[in-house]
Amino acid sequence: MEDNKVQVLIKSVLEAENITDGIVSIKNANVEIADGLMSQILRVSITKKSTNQQLNLLIKVAPTDAEFRKLVQLLYKSEIHFYDTIVPLFNQLQLKYTEKPFVLVPKFFKAVKEQCQEVIIMEDLASKGYKMLNRKYCFSEECMKIVLQEFGKFHALSFALQTENAKTWKELDNGVDQSEVFTGEVVKWFQDALQKAYTLFESSNISTSKKLKNLHDNFESVMKTLLKPSDKYPSVIVHMDPWCNNFLFKQSTDSEGVEDVILIDFQTATKASPVLDISCFLYINASVETMKNWLQMLRIYYDSLVTHGKALNCCVEEMYSWEMFMDDWKDYAKYGILKAVMGISLNTQDDEDVKTHDQNNVGASFYIDKWNLKTIERIKVLIEHAEAENLL
Repeated sequence: MEDNKVQVLIKSVLEAENITDGIVSIKNANVEIADGLMSQILRVSITKKSTNQQLNLLIKVAPTDAEFRKLVQLLYKSEIHFYDTIVPLFNQLQLKYTEKPFVLVPKFFKAVKEQCQEVIIMEDLASKGYKMLNRKYCFSEECMKIVLQEFGKFHALSFALQTENAKTWKELDNGVDQSEVFTGEVVKWFQDALQKAYTLFESSNISTSKKLKNLHDNFESVMKTLLKPSDKYPSVIVHMDPWCNNFLFKQSTDSEGVEDVILIDFQTATKASPVLDISCFLYINASVETMKNWLQMLRIYYDSLVTHGKALNCCVEEMYSWEMFMDDWKDYAKYGILKAVMGISLNTQDDEDVKTHDQNNVGASFYIDKWNLKTIERIKVLIEHAEAENLL
């Protein structure tokens, strides 16, 4: 993005925040390429002369790769709608029932919707101690539980809004068919990982290998079905891409534990089954040991969903009982399996084996030449679990 356009955007934020004496510093004069993100990132610090207070901004700029223009347009449209429309509705709903709403997303300042010029400006939380975990390592059980509880809070807002104002909920549509995200080159990324998966099982379990090959061959239609809201159970606003790099954790100052977690990159936010978020998060980020307790993990999420629904004057158990959730799981957890086959293959690679993320060829970093032993171990555990639970 041109420097003068960046300055104009920063000036508009200063005016909105009533900062008249701000000293602006673009910490990274060159655009950073975020790990795994379809965006260019600028970090900006603004220091108020009179108080020496600092405001830190993160500016996400749409990439320039012409091949992915349609996809990028869809992603930014979804995320801007989420921050512009959904977050204010959720905050308003929370304030009706609690003085201190929970915060799961960074503060949003401004967005530019103009085609080929899409920009999102939000608070940069790095200065407050938030950071991503190392993608090469699974989440600890503590982090898994904390995130699942946060997802319970997040999804409870959708149930509460449906109870509070069914008309508003019905009209809450971003106009984006998320199945369009899973077309073209994106399909090839997933098929590349699925081909490695079915090849892995060819000699040891031909039945499993055939099921994985069927998912490979029919990936686009399978994903389209999974993204359709359930006819049986309520939908919620889902993130849909909760892999490790979409979480920012803040460590406790007085212990080694986690104080807070923030979810970022709502580029695929839409109405769908809550199972999409939970299955994707669990299967991509859980360790082999945590996977042994997968039902306990689901219970942690569900208990949080019910508890925070009650806090918002909503009886989730009547709308979506535990038995309904588990039935929904059978229909939609395949989404998490499909996402995890590629997610695990990306997360477990050594840095030197991951192709450089190039803004002029954003797809290159999603292809892995060869799985290492750590990848194979986790993929085997994932697929064996999927077979045992009849999710393939």
